[in-house]
Amino acid sequence: MEKIKTFLNIDENKKLLKLLHFWMKSEGGRGFSMNFYVDDYGSVDGWFSPHFMGMYTSSTEIPVRFLNFLEEIYNIISNDDSILDELDSDYRHTVSIDYTTSDQLFEIIDTRYELVTRDSYSESKIEDKEIIEELVKWKSEGNEYVNIEFNGSGDSGYIDDNGYGDKGGRYKLPAGLEDFLYNMLEREHAGWEINEGAQGEFKINTTDYTVGLNCGINEEVSDNTDLLSFKIEF
Repeated sequence: MEKIKTFLNIDENKKLLKLLHFWMKSEGGRGFSMNFYVDDYGSVDGWFSPHFMGMYTSSTEIPVRFLNFLEEIYNIISNDDSILDELDSDYRHTVSIDYTTSDQLFEIIDTRYELVTRDSYSESKIEDKEIIEELVKWKSEGNEYVNIEFNGSGDSGYIDDNGYGDKGGRYKLPAGLEDFLYNMLEREHAGWEINEGAQGEFKINTTDYTVGLNCGINEEVSDNTDLLSFKIEF
């Protein structure tokens, strides 16, 4: 991480940052921010796209020398192995490059994203006679329980077309039972197929006609770590 500190301490670059600092203040800006992404394989994905906080850059002409200067900063940091080595490769990351005019603070901040699963259980009873007739058939074949898996994420989801008996056997779900399961899943966990989604299984009891829903609800949590922080002295 010394590469960027060395770069910014070069007299010519320090003067340019000072000019950028006062230009942003004159335009009502509070600083700049840039970021890139690192996946859980350690691959960097990003593009140079600075955001000037407090400024409407679409209507403000940004001097080319400032853009070139910021792009140099961006390229140094996004290609610095010492920074990438600080990131836990088991998770996704967003690395932010920030400068604020109020305190002249230059920061590199890592936001780490982790997928956690919260388990939930609920039960419902089948009353529909046609569905119960199908369950009676499954029980006659020696199955006390029939399990059906489901999975959803990214605005898409499905319940498996087939159930599997605890004593063996594969069973095609009748339309009425499939509707019952979708309705139960939506009622208990609305949005189970959205964003990180959810997964789990239904466990159908062929004796008392109850359905146990084991659902793992996925949530993405994040935490921030300062990788580098120092004040620029003009």
